[in-house]
Parts: sequence; structure tokens; C-alpha cells
Amino acid sequence: LPAPVPAGTLSGAPLRIGSLNAIAITDRAKVDVSPVNADGTKNATYNYGGGNANNNASVHFEGVVTVDVTTGSAPAFGTPVYFDPAGTPKLTTTAGSLAVWGHAVDLAPVNNGGGTYKVLVRISN
Repeated sequence: LPAPVPAGTLSGAPLRIGSLNAIAITDRAKVDVSPVNADGTKNATYNYGGGNANNNASVHFEGVVTVDVTTGSAPAFGTPVYFDPAGTPKLTTTAGSLAVWGHAVDLAPVNNGGGTYKVLVRISN
């Protein structure tokens, strides 16, 4: 579905739109500028964004996706994963006052190093 997303959203980014959790399937569209500059060069700010309206991207609100999660150790199957709007990456296993984004459903998360794991997560809504 098309949905309004924050500036800079790229395909594969976990999102929280209002109280809904989602994953971006396309980049955020930036179509209010020409794809070509006056001198004929490519306009780097233009982004077709999967054919969506300006400032929107195609997103999925359900499913299982592979995402990067900040965590001290490989999350066990069923571990809650939280959305941290200030985090890099945006997902963490540290709750605090953060909203649940999904649950780990991976039997073998991959250690990326630096305190992050690549994990299969079921999006919760």
C-alpha cells in the first residue's frame, strides 16, 4: 500500500506510521522535481519511488522480514523487537518506553558485529 513516510526512507527500512508498523518496499518518492537538470544531467534529488505520489512509499504492514536489530546477543525466537525512532538501526530488543514493532522468529540470527544482528522478524500490528 502507498503511505506517507519520513524523508530519506529507503526500501527495506522499518517504519512506524502513526501506530502502525511497516516495512518500506520502495524508496520514498520525490517526483515534484524533474528527473533531468537543465544541463541534461541526472537530477540526484528525483526518485521515482515505485510510482508513488510525492513523499510516499509502498509499504507492507504485515509479514516476516529480515532486518537489522540492536541487541546484546542473538534474540531468542519470540523475543519482542521495539521501534526506536532515534536508533541506528531503528529496531532494538531494549524495551524502555518504545513500541513493539514485531517479534523475532529466527532460529539462527546472524551477528553483524557492533551489537547488531540480522534477524527474521514478524511485523506486529
